[in-house]
Amino acid sequence: METFTPEKDIIEDKDYLKRRSESLSSLDLEKIDMPIRPLIESINSLDHCFTLQSCWGHFIYKKGQADDNLDYLEEGHDPNSRVLYRIAYIALCLKDCSKGRDFLEKMKVIGDINMDFIQFGCADWFWKRYPNSFVLQVEPYRYRYKDSIELSYSEALDVQKVRKEFFFRLRAVMAESLMS
Repeated sequence: METFTPEKDIIEDKDYLKRRSESLSSLDLEKIDMPIRPLIESINSLDHCFTLQSCWGHFIYKKGQADDNLDYLEEGHDPNSRVLYRIAYIALCLKDCSKGRDFLEKMKVIGDINMDFIQFGCADWFWKRYPNSFVLQVEPYRYRYKDSIELSYSEALDVQKVRKEFFFRLRAVMAESLMS
């Protein structure tokens, strides 16, 4: 996120339900990257949370690959070759209530999986329109303010491993949230 900022404190938002309704009514699930589409649907089923934007994270390393391809990186490539990476992230908005604050704490823990590659915070342009919006993103820390970056193939493989763990943990948090 080119506007990534440190985490802000959750605040009361009297228009949360209106914002949630408007956001969900304009959501086109067909535009969500297939690997995370069920996750986005789960998150949006919670009354204390809704998604704003998301991306599976895309690695472009072959000539002619689409910017939104879902291909995994393969072992055995030249470790110094270059890969364009469009970051994996999820931006969501939370309600200021006990479940919303609990969900926020669980999101922060996901950021602790690997602080060299996962950042938790806010994005100013989301916050201005959606108070209590937060972002979890997967990319090397030194690039935390960028939406797409160029990496060596070997570092891109590391990012891919962290992305896998990131979405695994996010799904686990969702499963737990749906049961409570």
